[in-house]
Amino acid sequence: MKISSMTVIAILATMSSTTLLAETGTEKFEATKTISGGSLNPPNPRDACIEAKKNVTEKAANAGYKGAVVWDHLSSDSDCKLSTTRVGTLGYYYTFTAKGAFSKTGVQASLEPQKEFKAKFKDGCKSSNGSWIENPDGSYQCNTSSGETNLCFKDTPDRPCIHKKL
Repeated sequence: MKISSMTVIAILATMSSTTLLAETGTEKFEATKTISGGSLNPPNPRDACIEAKKNVTEKAANAGYKGAVVWDHLSSDSDCKLSTTRVGTLGYYYTFTAKGAFSKTGVQASLEPQKEFKAKFKDGCKSSNGSWIENPDGSYQCNTSSGETNLCFKDTPDRPCIHKKL
């Protein structure tokens, strides 16, 4: 059987595009975070959901999926689903479940971009000998020795910081 060079090129081109599609695909991963607590003092749902998302991210990374993730909306107001199991008369197990679609390409988005931005901003302020202040409304600022102020908000980086000159 004789195969022409054009046939070989066509087969290789088809296989290459199929392999490329498989490599850039996404896959869903799911993980949980279980915390024990009393009925009068349940765990913070925001923190527990972030922990569940970290567990999903680690699970996906171990499988080779390190790209950006799209979280499934699992309840009316959260990306996590909460289920409880009664333990004894006063205690519960609070199980937070997170699920998301991960890709093999791209960069993983931060779970807490505001917290990371604030930490970097604070470090930058201190390294430039600025005066770091956290305001009661959740905003924070860096006052420079020249009298200028860089003010960021509790929803930064979504909302940009402002620069004030005296």
